[in-house]
Amino acid sequence: MNESPFQPGAEVAIQIQGGWRAPHSFRLGRVAKVHKNGNFVLEGSPQQWRPYAPSSYEPFWHAGARGAGNGVLWIVDDTTKPKISEQNKRAKRYNRYTNARNVIEREPFSELVTDEVLEKLESVVAIIKPPKAEAA
Repeated sequence: MNESPFQPGAEVAIQIQGGWRAPHSFRLGRVAKVHKNGNFVLEGSPQQWRPYAPSSYEPFWHAGARGAGNGVLWIVDDTTKPKISEQNKRAKRYNRYTNARNVIEREPFSELVTDEVLEKLESVVAIIKPPKAEAA
C-alpha cells in the first residue's frame, strides 16, 4: 500500500454537508497527529479519521470519520484543489440563489411589482426551469 499523505501538518479539506438539495462545501484543516494504526486527528479536534488510498470510486486520497462522528475529508493536493474550489463555488452560488428566492417569496405584492418586473422574473424562470417536452 502507498504511504499515506495524511502526515502531521498536511492540509486537508473537510466536507461540510449541505441540506436536502444543497451541495456540500469544504473547510480547510491540518493533520495534528498520526496514530500507529494509520488513523489521524486534526488540529483542535479529538475525532479520529481513517485514511483510504485512491480507488476507482475516489481517485484521490480521502478519509472517513471513525467512532461517534461522521464525515469525509480529502487531502489537499493538485488533484483535489480544483474540485474543492469548484464545489465551494457551487455551494456559494446555491446560497445566493436561495437567498434571492427567499427575498422574493417573503416580499408582499405591491405597486413595485410592475409588468416589466414580472417579465424579468418570468424570463429567469424560463432559463432555470425550461418547459417540459411533450410526450410523443
